[in-house]
Amino acid sequence: ILVYYLTAMAGIVLAYFFAALVPTLEAANALLPTYVTICMFFGGLFIVFDKIPPGWAWFSWLCFLRYPWTALMLNQFDRSEFTDQKVFGGKDILDFYGMNEGFENSLWLNVLVLACFVIFFAICGGVTLAFVRHQSR
Repeated sequence: ILVYYLTAMAGIVLAYFFAALVPTLEAANALLPTYVTICMFFGGLFIVFDKIPPGWAWFSWLCFLRYPWTALMLNQFDRSEFTDQKVFGGKDILDFYGMNEGFENSLWLNVLVLACFVIFFAICGGVTLAFVRHQSR
């Protein structure tokens, strides 16, 4: 439930940030879904981490959707009841998605990074509201 809550909060504060950043509703409605879709591609939802082109691998680490996706996958498949499956065990699924070693293997570290994204987007939104003005002179 914590991962779902933090993901929803990240989306909300990201929308506030985009709404404060651009001058019109139409621009915000165009830019935000574009950014989120790109994050879905490079966050591991559509392109597996191992298949991301080497020149774009850095962007995968900046996508806020990478961390809840990894946390939810670890929560679901990194359990003992998935180790004795006949066809695909939990480790096989995590290996396929590239979540078998290093940073991707820690549930709570991914939750922490997601919480940091929420705070970062909230700070960006607040600073943008304080300093960006969209009034004509």
